[in-house]
Amino acid sequence: MTRRRLLNPVQPGAPGWMVTYGDMMSLLLAFFILLAAYSTVNEKKLHDALESFQKVLGVTPATELAAGGDVGKVAREVQRKVQVLGKTQAMRVALDAAGDVVFTLSSSFLFDGSTATLREDANDVLQAVAEALDACPVCRMTVKGHTDDQALPSGSAYRDASDLSFARADSVARRLEAVGKLSIERFEVSACGSGQPRAANTSQEGREANRRIDIVVSGAGKRSTMGAQERAKDVETAARPAP
Repeated sequence: MTRRRLLNPVQPGAPGWMVTYGDMMSLLLAFFILLAAYSTVNEKKLHDALESFQKVLGVTPATELAAGGDVGKVAREVQRKVQVLGKTQAMRVALDAAGDVVFTLSSSFLFDGSTATLREDANDVLQAVAEALDACPVCRMTVKGHTDDQALPSGSAYRDASDLSFARADSVARRLEAVGKLSIERFEVSACGSGQPRAANTSQEGREANRRIDIVVSGAGKRSTMGAQERAKDVETAARPAP
């Protein structure tokens, strides 16, 4: 029987586990290369993107508030406190054209139905605002009440939307004064009714956006007439002849 000799005998190869290990190392290397590539971020573009996202959520970027002086400090402190409370969605913070800080709270968060009675859930947020205002003795506050254009329900305790908006703004001002031990002379209460809508009153969402309370915080140089009005009422009552 003829025997054949193998001129190139098959050499034993690498064990199977080594091939798998090599593939894994190659994949890990590719993964870390991708991580290094994505870690090179344009900081300006990232900063602009974060600011745009904050504005969409109704949060004024810290770079804008930093230029607000005393009122900017109040805004940053309120934002910090409300964030700790986990109620950032309840408040919108913005700077107006005059450089004043505007805290906007929806009426559905503050009040039940068509009343001016504050809800218990709103107390901690108003407490945060009051504490921040107490730390700014030069700040003056204007509390503005807004409603939608819908008629009040039958039997309402208020004559019209303007009357309701004033009562609500007054309730908020009184609560801030009480919990923050703030002087009433630092406040101005304004009834805007449905005259300054933020959205069209043609949908439920638009009407909800229009039913709100704006707390406008101004720096030094703006004086309130709220205390003067109350003193005038006291004088008028004292001068009125007894029945």
